[in-house]
Amino acid sequence: MIYDLKTTFVDGAALTVTVAANTVLGNVLDIGSTASISGGTNVAAQWPNGGTAGIQLRDLGLGEDMYFVLRVRTAITLAATSTLQFKLTTDSAVALTTAPVDALSTPIYTNTSFAGGATAAIGTILLVTAIPAGTLKQFLGVRYTVGTANLTTAGAVDAFLTHDFARWIPYGQANLT
Repeated sequence: MIYDLKTTFVDGAALTVTVAANTVLGNVLDIGSTASISGGTNVAAQWPNGGTAGIQLRDLGLGEDMYFVLRVRTAITLAATSTLQFKLTTDSAVALTTAPVDALSTPIYTNTSFAGGATAAIGTILLVTAIPAGTLKQFLGVRYTVGTANLTTAGAVDAFLTHDFARWIPYGQANLT
């Protein structure tokens, strides 16, 4: 899988051990201005998938799927009552917080919360998902929440965008005799 600095949110960023809500993790990407669909009655003719006049579209992959990948760099261990949740968030504000125009930052994807006592080993992929075109605001970032109790071991994660998420799975050697 190939990724670069401009599409990397974090590269081995340490998580906070203490309880904290919606902490921005690493870099927030400015994915630029939008392309607006002009008004009129035949919007579907302007865009292959149709649409609504006045909405704003973004296509990060330029016609190809882009994947958001969140993987463990250093093992994360939760205390018996702690929880950990990650969100890929888009917002019109760089801080990824409530903005006057937006009721709330919109979490595009949220991984399943880890329950108390769980451990995520090095190399574990916590979240992989294709990013849909047309649902993004100007800024894209990752937020995480440590809830209920502190983590036992904070660990570290990598988070990035890529065109080619590796789907290779190692299988045991087959006996062909």
